[in-house]
Amino acid sequence: MEHNLLEHSGISSIFKDILLPYFCQDPATIGNLAQTCRFFNQAIPNKVKANAKRQHLLNNFYGQLQLLSELGIEKQLIKCVMVGDSNTHKTELQTTFCRTDFDLEQRSTIGIDFRTKTYTTKNGSITLQIWNTAGQERYRGITEAYYRDAHVVFIVVDLVQDLQLNTLRSWHNAVLNSAPNATRVVLLNSSLHKGITIAPQEAIRHIRTQLNEDIPCFAVDSSEPTNSMNEKALLTSVSLALKKQILAMEEQQTDVSNDDHAPVANESKCIMM
Repeated sequence: MEHNLLEHSGISSIFKDILLPYFCQDPATIGNLAQTCRFFNQAIPNKVKANAKRQHLLNNFYGQLQLLSELGIEKQLIKCVMVGDSNTHKTELQTTFCRTDFDLEQRSTIGIDFRTKTYTTKNGSITLQIWNTAGQERYRGITEAYYRDAHVVFIVVDLVQDLQLNTLRSWHNAVLNSAPNATRVVLLNSSLHKGITIAPQEAIRHIRTQLNEDIPCFAVDSSEPTNSMNEKALLTSVSLALKKQILAMEEQQTDVSNDDHAPVANESKCIMM
């Protein structure tokens, strides 16, 4: 699929209003990167630069830690809940996410289990609580109680098993009914443990159609404890939740600031005669 950069409003206005006239005035500057960069730094307003930098930070996991620090939050706890049918390798995925001792012969989870992983930078730290829930029907009630304060819910499914595709809708509905509106729902395809290297795109499209939601989907490998694909899936999912949280906090701060500067209505004075 081709993407037209000019469809992005910010890039469009910068290019058309500033860079395009500059290049038309002297076409030779197109090949002079250093000169173009100097002009760009001088011509682009500081506010535009600041917004561009903020957007870059907002779309990057470690950049989001910086934004949280600027909002006064040095430590952050993100709760991630993994749900799905039995035998979808949730326990192995939880182990790879947390980089703990890896056991290829994991047993079924009984009820609820959670582990933590902490990322620390100069801007602060973020701790991920990764909850692993049993997939058996008798534990569904326990599982739903843990949706309520979750930031991310991973629905783990083996896309090569038709039976699991049939139960996926019930897991999705349970999340929608019990989780907060701000919770990010992410699909993890764990079929790579069988040596399948390409995610079944038709199955993913079918799932998104059935769920009526363009749900993020990542392929993960539960058999490889140090797979970078798993780390990317985890951080990208958490990043989606953090972005939503940061935007909500900034909007709240803006509302408070506007209230502080709002003009106070003149009190009516009634004189009794």
